[in-house]
Amino acid sequence: ELANLNRLEEFPGIALYGEVYGRVQDLRYGLDGIAVRFFDAYDTEGGRYFDHDDFLTITSRLGLETVPQLYRGPWADDLRSLAQGKSTLAAHCREGFVVKPVKERWDHKCGRVILKMIGEDYLLRKGA
Repeated sequence: ELANLNRLEEFPGIALYGEVYGRVQDLRYGLDGIAVRFFDAYDTEGGRYFDHDDFLTITSRLGLETVPQLYRGPWADDLRSLAQGKSTLAAHCREGFVVKPVKERWDHKCGRVILKMIGEDYLLRKGA
C-alpha cells in the first residue's frame, strides 16, 4: 500500500487519515507486522473534509484499503450493538465503530459531525 501512496500526486492538497494496526497493540489482527486502513480525506486547500463517497473514490483510485463499513443508512439506537462482537478483520473483539454522515456537516454545538462508539469488550479486554 505504501507504494500506492506515491500516487497521491494525482490528488494535490489532499491529506489522508488512516489507522495503523497489527503489531502496535495487544490486538494483532493476525499480522506479524503492521498494516494501514484509511477512514477520511481532507482538502487542505479548501479547508474541508470530503464527503464519504468522494473519499471512497479517492482511495479506490489510489488502490488503498479503507476501514470496514459495517452499515450505511439512517441512524437507529439498535445500531449501538455494532460496537460489540468479533472484529470483521480478525478473530478477536471489535474495537467499536465510527458514525459519520455521508455528506459532511457541521454542528454549532459539537463541531464536525463524527462520533465514535468504543466497544465494551474492547474496553474490558484486559480485565479492567
